[in-house]
Amino acid sequence: MGAMVLAGCGPSTPQDNAGTIGNDAVAPDDLMDNAAAGAPAPGPLAAYVGQYPFDPIDGVAFRDHPLVRAALTQAGGADAPVEQILSGSGPSTPIETAADGRILSWGCEQHNCGPHNWTLLVAADGSNPELCYHDEDATPATVWLVDGRPTERSENCPSEG
Repeated sequence: MGAMVLAGCGPSTPQDNAGTIGNDAVAPDDLMDNAAAGAPAPGPLAAYVGQYPFDPIDGVAFRDHPLVRAALTQAGGADAPVEQILSGSGPSTPIETAADGRILSWGCEQHNCGPHNWTLLVAADGSNPELCYHDEDATPATVWLVDGRPTERSENCPSEG
């Protein structure tokens, strides 16, 4: 989880906080340790975690964000059903942080979720996208796409991080 810095919540003059850091505080050295350990860096898509893909932030929904559109195209390639995924009126889950630190967004076809659903995994800065697309009528039914090419995986499209 990221640290939040609140301005204007304390005295207006700097103070020495030595010995006063509590369990909820984050010391600057801890932030450096997290960055060095490969903790996910915040990015423009991180603000959408906890929101639905259609919820706007600063007037732009996740599914309309240029980084999301680019990620879907990069992962799925020229034949990816990008518009079908982005404009679908079917159910979706709130956007989550996946176990690997990327953002996970899941959705499905209205009244047909089990047989037809998809998941986008993407870093908060729009990099490292993967698209999982499940279509029960296709062979194979579940395809993971990375850089426009299918990859071999046995798992279905995740709907939770």
